[in-house]
Amino acid sequence: MRIGALVCLLLALAAGGVWVASGKHLATLTSKPVEVVKTDDFGDEVKEIQWQETFEPGLDLCGPAGGGFLGLGALLLFLDRRKRRAAGGAPARRRVDAA
Repeated sequence: MRIGALVCLLLALAAGGVWVASGKHLATLTSKPVEVVKTDDFGDEVKEIQWQETFEPGLDLCGPAGGGFLGLGALLLFLDRRKRRAAGGAPARRRVDAA
C-alpha cells in the first residue's frame, strides 16, 4: 500500500505541475485569440483577431485531480500505518532516559 500511496502523491504533484506549466488558468482553455495582420483592398494593414483551437488545462481539471490523488495517497498511507501497527510490525519506540 505504501508504494501505491507514493505513486498517488507523485501524481498529485504532477497534476499541480501540469497546471503551473500550462499557464495557471482558472478555467480550461479550449481556444485562444490570435492577432493576425492582413492587407485590405486599399493596401492598409488591418489587425484581425482569429480564434485558434487549443487545450490548456485549468484549475477546474487539475485541482480535483490533484486533490483526489492527494487524498487517496494520504488515505493509503494512513491505512498502511494502521495495518502495520495492528500486526505489530511498527518499530518500537525507544525510550531515551535523561542523562
